[in-house]
Order: sequence, then C-alpha cells, then structure tokens
Amino acid sequence: MKAINISKFLLFAVLSLVFTACVQDDDYDVPNSLGEEQPLPEGAQVISISAVTAQADQSDGGQFTFEETNDFMEGYVISSDRAGNFFRELILQDKPENPTAGIKVMLFVNPLYTSYEVGRKIRIDLNGFTVGTSNGVYSLGIPDGNFIDEAPAQFQDKIYRSAEVAQIVPLPLTIGEFSDEYENMMIQLENMQFTRGDINNNVTYAGESSDEFDGERTIESCETGASTTFSTSTFADFASLPLETGSGTVNAILSRNFEDSMFVISV
Repeated sequence: MKAINISKFLLFAVLSLVFTACVQDDDYDVPNSLGEEQPLPEGAQVISISAVTAQADQSDGGQFTFEETNDFMEGYVISSDRAGNFFRELILQDKPENPTAGIKVMLFVNPLYTSYEVGRKIRIDLNGFTVGTSNGVYSLGIPDGNFIDEAPAQFQDKIYRSAEVAQIVPLPLTIGEFSDEYENMMIQLENMQFTRGDINNNVTYAGESSDEFDGERTIESCETGASTTFSTSTFADFASLPLETGSGTVNAILSRNFEDSMFVISV
C-alpha cells in the first residue's frame, strides 16, 4: 500500500488529517495568563456528558434548559478551530480514550483554540444552557425553535479550565460500525484513501466552484470498498489544497451533515 503524501501545511494546521498514527499536533501554547486550573464554585456538582444528553432524550420536544442548578458538565476538547474547519463550536467527549458520549458546545466566540486546546479537560456551568440537537447531533447552546444555536459570547465565562491536558486516543472503528452512539467522538479509520477519480482530477478539499458551504468528498476503505463522506468547510485554511494522495489512517470527528441525512467525518 502506497504511503500517504502528508503536506507540511496540513501537519501544521489540521488536528487529525494525519493518515498516520499521530493523534494530535498542537505546536502552540495556550497563554500562561489563562492559568492552569480554574476552581469550581462552592457546591458545584460535576456530571457527565451522557447525563446532560439524557435530559434532552427525556424532555418533550427533545430540548432541556438548565435553570437554577449547580451542575457542571465535564469533558475533553477534541476539536480545534485553528485551521478554520470548526467555527464557534467545541466538540467534547467524556474520556480521552474509549469514550462513551460526546457533545457539541455552540458558542459565539472565535477563535476558541487559544483557550481550549485539544485534550484540555473543561467543566461547563450549565445554568442557562439548553441541550438538544443541531444538525442531528447532541448540542449545547441556546434554543432556536427545534434547533440549538450559539450561546452568546458571555457564556464563555461559564467554561472552567482544568489543569489536565490529556492525550486523545481515537476510537478504532470501521465505516460499517458508524452509529449515533459514536457521534461527536474522535474516531480512527484504517487504510483509507480518497477516490482515484478525485485524485486524478486534482480535486480540492472544498475549493471547487460547486462547494457552497462545505466540500463533501468520498473517502473509502482500501480493504472493503466501504465509503463515507469527508466534510471540509469552504472557510478552512486548507480548503483550496488538493486532496492527499495515497492511503493510510484517518483520525477524525464523526458527525452528521447539515441536512442530517448521512454521517460525515471532519478534522
């Protein structure tokens, strides 16, 4: 199997389009002025991501707003908006390795990577937040009809940084194993490649004239031929770069497309 051609730009700018065994490539530091540990208020009760999403499952209409609570949701950051492929959102999972739950936190703040790097454990004061779904995945923000929208920028004050920065170990999956239970988690797909037709035609990640908001490219297993969709924002720094050639391992976040009609992976 031909080794993937890893561009220097992608290694520098992108979290996990690595096509190698690398998990994270964070060559920047969060400013020391932020401090290492932000202690929680007295009486705070730390709860899991699954406990938060369960509230949406159990509520009429699929949404639940936290009010007058001491609950703080805990999770590990697995997304980075450094390269522009994530925007005003943090993706969290409950454990650095073998996660069981994940959630998207929607916040009107950009950038976020300068405060919450990949692997950082954070705790979120849930007061005022609403949990529900946005584009088919569990999300935390404010309600907008049947959807969850970005919480105002002042909600950033509800995020407490822990001193812990863990190594995120992607969860090994096959495309055939994709299901709702793995959404908003860092997964690992082995022996993957972009289609020969796209490579031969020098197709970019999201720089084609037909790409409006996201570029959606087919990526397939070298072993089984099973395929899924690799999604890239047209605002990503690497949108106009040609797709990587060769084959290898992909570490990415499993999600749904805007219409909630199919699974997609993003880095």
